[in-house]
Amino acid sequence: MATRVFVYSPTGVYLAEILCHAVVSWKLNTISTTKVTVPKSEELNDAIIRYGNLVRIVCDQTGDFGGVMITPVDWDVDSITLTAYSGDWLLRKRRPSGASIESGYYGTAGSIFSQMIADANLLTHTGITLYEYESAGGSWAEPADAVLYDILLRICKQSGQDYAVDPYLDPETGLFGFRASWYQARGTTHNFTLREGRHLAEQGGVVMSEQGEVVNDLLLRGFDGRAAPLTPAFDASSQFEYTLQQDFVTQNTPVGLAPAEFAKVLMSPQLSPRRTFNLVVVNEDSCFDYLGIGDEVGLKMLRYGFSGSGLGLETNVRVLAREFDETTGKMSLVVDEVST
Repeated sequence: MATRVFVYSPTGVYLAEILCHAVVSWKLNTISTTKVTVPKSEELNDAIIRYGNLVRIVCDQTGDFGGVMITPVDWDVDSITLTAYSGDWLLRKRRPSGASIESGYYGTAGSIFSQMIADANLLTHTGITLYEYESAGGSWAEPADAVLYDILLRICKQSGQDYAVDPYLDPETGLFGFRASWYQARGTTHNFTLREGRHLAEQGGVVMSEQGEVVNDLLLRGFDGRAAPLTPAFDASSQFEYTLQQDFVTQNTPVGLAPAEFAKVLMSPQLSPRRTFNLVVVNEDSCFDYLGIGDEVGLKMLRYGFSGSGLGLETNVRVLAREFDETTGKMSLVVDEVST
């Protein structure tokens, strides 16, 4: 089955529609990469296959992918393979404004994100428009000392929150671009359970891995060093289960968030080993509708993990990455176990 790809100029003006084969991918809080293989034809030219052009890949079962055409471009005898990066790649090619470099950013994670998008569009518009942001959490000062994408990754890690840069086709102007959003937690929690034997492919449908070191006794020191107070956090039930597991963290505490509360926030994802799953899913019960980036669903397995004294598990997982190939009709997922 051929995939429809619409190509636009860097300013969002429609150029062409091409039919191709694409394996489309999406990731949480990082740039995703999609490969598009286009048969050679007389309709193609260097105005269409051009570095910096925008692409919208139509995926009826999963939602559209939007990205930027970047190198490498690989030529074969009968086809051209293009590389498209998701819209947040554009922030790798923008730096903070001179004023921001001088003063740095300040505010909540969402507020800093909005300031960064404004800086990105200061000289010429990237095609990314701020759509919405949530101002949850404390405020802090963030140095403006790198390209905007690198700062974006830092504030995601500092806050534990999420961003999205989604494709958007303006229905009035016909221009294509991206809408940027900041969320306290991206995605939706669904009352739906993926089940082994129904939604997961029989061959190679599941790989489960237990990862992550346990921390149940953490000592936090503020970014300012020796002048900052030392703040402890511990969890007795995790210590009983896994013995004492200590860590020492030096990190700036957001304004408005008590150091003791922040220490618990840093420690809470590490109280037990984390189970990560690579799944191959078929669209039974229209389950693709519940598998957007950041979405949470149930997962019931019969032959993986332990529950009580036997095999099997039932847990909740969050979608961190997904990949879809229309030729197979299957979706590959990376999901992470979440606390219930």
